[in-house]
Amino acid sequence: MALDDPEGKNPPVTYLPRAPAAASVGRVEDSGISPAAEAAEEVRAWLVAARGGAALLSPTDGALLVGWLDAGVPVSEIFRAIERTAARRIAKRTRTPFTLASCATALKGTTPPGPGAGRKPSAERGPAPLPTLHDPVLDVVTDPALRAREGALVARTQAALVARGAGDRVQEGCRIVHAFHVALWDLLAPVRPALLAQAAQALDAVATTLDEAAFHQLCEEWARASVRARHPALTATAIYEEAVLGR
Repeated sequence: MALDDPEGKNPPVTYLPRAPAAASVGRVEDSGISPAAEAAEEVRAWLVAARGGAALLSPTDGALLVGWLDAGVPVSEIFRAIERTAARRIAKRTRTPFTLASCATALKGTTPPGPGAGRKPSAERGPAPLPTLHDPVLDVVTDPALRAREGALVARTQAALVARGAGDRVQEGCRIVHAFHVALWDLLAPVRPALLAQAAQALDAVATTLDEAAFHQLCEEWARASVRARHPALTATAIYEEAVLGR
């Protein structure tokens, strides 16, 4: 499913990057992909969009994910755990690789959706704000045309969220939000070098403790986090709070 752009002026927004065999994202009956494989792909894509870097899960992360899904953990809960972990890593300037295993603690702290789910304590509501990194992003996106295209993408995303069906609104909303952030990262390709330079400057104190590849990966993680922070209402946490907690 795509967020339509009739005039063709913006990048198409599809729910998830898929293998060629998948005919229609989010429609397992059409694609021939099992529900478990569909869920695993969604989590993989969400993690990659948050951290960048390797497109595949490690064997350890793969086994961990299978265990979570076998235990009935909703993928939307894993999405929220990834968001919370990403925010915590930025706040603490964590240098170790961003993996699913690093999200296990955050996953334990999520509130399962469903009837009777109460409000989370205020300290647990959504990702913590980034420590100054996201503010300069406003300075690098200075081209009026680029800003206009970003605004149009936001508008199409919001329209898609409003048009959601009455089924699993959390999962459907998370798919739309994921598609938005994938498209936004692609859209901001012209300013990506400036975003990475800002991240490198913010992380300069740890540069000598990492090899070049690891430092570049960390800078990409920070740059992606700064882009996500531009739209705090378009997160798995915000979708959950709107659909389940009524906020």
